[in-house]
Amino acid sequence: MHDTTTVWTRTGAALAGGALLLAGLTACGGADKGGPAGAGDKPAGAAAQSPQEAVKAAYTKTLQAKTASFRYKSAGADGQTTEISGTKNWYPTAHELTQPSGKRQVLLPGAIYTQLDKPLQGKDWMKIDQSKGGKPPARFEDTPVEFLALMIDQPGVSRVGTEQAGGAAAEHYRGTFTLDQLLVSDEKSRLVPDAERATLREALKRAGITSYGLDVWIDKDGHPVKVEGQRTDDKGVDRISSEFSQYGTAPTVQAPPADSIVDFDAVMKGVGDSIAETDRKLEGLRH
Repeated sequence: MHDTTTVWTRTGAALAGGALLLAGLTACGGADKGGPAGAGDKPAGAAAQSPQEAVKAAYTKTLQAKTASFRYKSAGADGQTTEISGTKNWYPTAHELTQPSGKRQVLLPGAIYTQLDKPLQGKDWMKIDQSKGGKPPARFEDTPVEFLALMIDQPGVSRVGTEQAGGAAAEHYRGTFTLDQLLVSDEKSRLVPDAERATLREALKRAGITSYGLDVWIDKDGHPVKVEGQRTDDKGVDRISSEFSQYGTAPTVQAPPADSIVDFDAVMKGVGDSIAETDRKLEGLRH
């Protein structure tokens, strides 16, 4: 059989960097809780709401916004770090992500578009179809509505205090939850749409989480402007920090132009056909 290493190496060079951004989406971890606990006095609005009511109000307000800009950092249990920024949409969930190097990736329901290091077949983007054989696998999307959804109806949510976040005063709320608690969040209020609730729970179970700590800072407009999380599973602890802004004004995420996209499956089929043809020629030379 003809050695495929060279072919895969050549193709892999064009795809380099795409997997890094996906790691940032599946790691739903957190950050150290070393900040001030209880800084500032409780404003009138916060005094009128319990922590649970504040989280539900923020979820409803954020759900309506549909879009936001974000900056995201993560540190995995394996020591790997990720830093990305861009735009998030929710329900349906979509992301446009940029690495510090400037490389971009677009994630839409059922498809991932990765900007290539070098053009391939004259195209600058590669599409990977995730919907083959049914719906794509559920994953935690790190959107602000998902973070809030995990805290809805959780009795362990507490108010830390008024602190600076997102360039202004914000209310800081905190909670640590087991997987069993996460799987019944929002069961009473039913604020999260049924399909999204089912997907979120499936993603949590697939991730193998044993506990999840969350710190959320909610601004005067009722939006989370900062989230820190700490997820524990059988591999250790993942930590993330996200900052959100431009609620409702960030653009809607769209796929790259159709004429700039090469399909991953088509490329791999071409590679396979080329290898098979080479094998036939080599076999012919032996006779």
